Amino acid sequence: MAKKLRMVDRLLLGLAFIDEVLGDPIRLGNLAHQYGKLGFWVPRNYQGGPFKQLLYRMLKTGSIEKRVTNGEPELILTGSGRKLVERKFSMFKQQQKHWDGYWRLIIFDIPEKERNKRQRLRNKLLELGFGMWQKSIYLSPFDWEEDMVEFLQAEKFLGQAWVLTAKHKLLGEAKDLAASVWRLNQLNDEYESLSERLMGGREPLNKICYDYSVLLANDPCLPRELLPGGWAAFKVRQLIKDVTNKYPIG
Repeated sequence: MAKKLRMVDRLLLGLAFIDEVLGDPIRLGNLAHQYGKLGFWVPRNYQGGPFKQLLYRMLKTGSIEKRVTNGEPELILTGSGRKLVERKFSMFKQQQKHWDGYWRLIIFDIPEKERNKRQRLRNKLLELGFGMWQKSIYLSPFDWEEDMVEFLQAEKFLGQAWVLTAKHKLLGEAKDLAASVWRLNQLNDEYESLSERLMGGREPLNKICYDYSVLLANDPCLPRELLPGGWAAFKVRQLIKDVTNKYPIG
C-alpha cells in the first residue's frame, strides 16, 4: 500500500527535485515560466488557473516563498516545505544514512470497532516508510522511535500499540526480509521500465514525472545496505535530472 499523494505533494516533489538535485530555483517571470518546470510534476489539466491557485495556497501555508535575487523574483522551498518533502519523499535524506543494523517494529492490537483509529496508525506508518511484515506488525530500518512514541501518546494509542527495536540477526537475512516486506524486486522492475521510457524519449515529460512520483510514493527509500544490486531508482533519478536540465527556465 502506497502513500497517498495530493497534488500539492507532487508539486513539492518537483520543487525539491529542481532545488536540491538541479540546483535551479524557479524564476517567477510569469505563470508560463513557473509552469515550465513545475508543470512536469502535475497533470496537464492543472495548467493555468488551477496551477496558479495551487501555488497561492502553498505560499499562504508557508511551504514555499518568494525571494528576489539580482532584482529577479524566484520561488523556493521554505524550511517547513523541506520538512514536508523529507517526510513524504525521504529519498533526499534517508538513503544517505548508513543502516545501524537494527529494525524498529510497531506492534498493535486495535479492535475492529476502532478501525478508523487503526487506519490512522497505518497511515502514519506508511508516511514514515514502514513496511507491513505481518498483519499487525510493521517495521523500518530507520530510527523513528521518538516520532512514533510522540504520535502514540498524542493519539492515545498507548496500551494498544508498542515500539520495539530488534537486531537484524533475530529476523533472518536482512536483504531477503527487506525484499519481501517492500516487494523490492517488483519495484526495481518498475524503475527499470521507467528508465527505458525515459531513454526512449517518446513520451511527454509530465507523464514520466507523474509516474516517477507514484514510484517514489511506493519507495521505502531504504539504506543501500538493504537494496538489491543494480537498484534502478538511482539511474532513473539521474535520467530525470538530465532530461529536465534540457528545459531551462528564466
